[in-house]
Amino acid sequence: MDLIKAIRKELLALEADIPWNAVDIRWRKIRGPWSLKLRSADTVQIVAVAMRDLYDSLNADKGAGLFATGGPWERTVLDLTGGE
Repeated sequence: MDLIKAIRKELLALEADIPWNAVDIRWRKIRGPWSLKLRSADTVQIVAVAMRDLYDSLNADKGAGLFATGGPWERTVLDLTGGE
C-alpha cells in the first residue's frame, strides 16, 4: 500500500508540472475527477488506469520511441489495467 501511495503522489506531482498546452483540451474537464479518483486509488489497476488516462491526454508524438502506440510501455499499462 505504501508503494501505491508513493506512486499516486508522484503521478499527481507529474501531472501538476505538465503545461496546459501539452495536453488535449478535454483534459481540463476530466482533470478534477481524474485527480479525485487517483487520490483514493488503492490498487495498482486503478493507478495504471490513471497513468494511461494522463498519457492519452498528452499532445506528444506517440508514433515512435519508448511510449509509442502499441509499444512495450503501452502494452504493459494495458495489462495492468486489465485492458480497461
